[in-house]
Amino acid sequence: MKPPKLRNRRKFLRISTNIPCDICDVYTSVTIGKGFIVDFSMGGIGIGTTVILADGLDVMIKVEIPGNDLYISTVVVNERRIMGDVFIYGLRFFQTNIFKRFSIRKTLRKLTEVYSR
Repeated sequence: MKPPKLRNRRKFLRISTNIPCDICDVYTSVTIGKGFIVDFSMGGIGIGTTVILADGLDVMIKVEIPGNDLYISTVVVNERRIMGDVFIYGLRFFQTNIFKRFSIRKTLRKLTEVYSR
């Protein structure tokens, strides 16, 4: 007997990467820690970090790009401890229209080639 086919609950395809980023307060832009983007999609991004973030917290992710840094407004939607004090957080885009999402995705895709695994 075949096992039942599991339905993929994800709305958007995820692209894996390891782009370094800063985690900032969304209202003051003050850096609260460092991390790296582990994956991204049209719905949000996943980051790895040792910074403890509360579920529902609004955070700004800053990616340094020569000449024009990328700032991404997000909200923490889930967390997973992967080892010791390292967490993977799921972040959903916050107040980001579809055109901005496409722009973010395009920029991160280009950076993925630079920071390929």
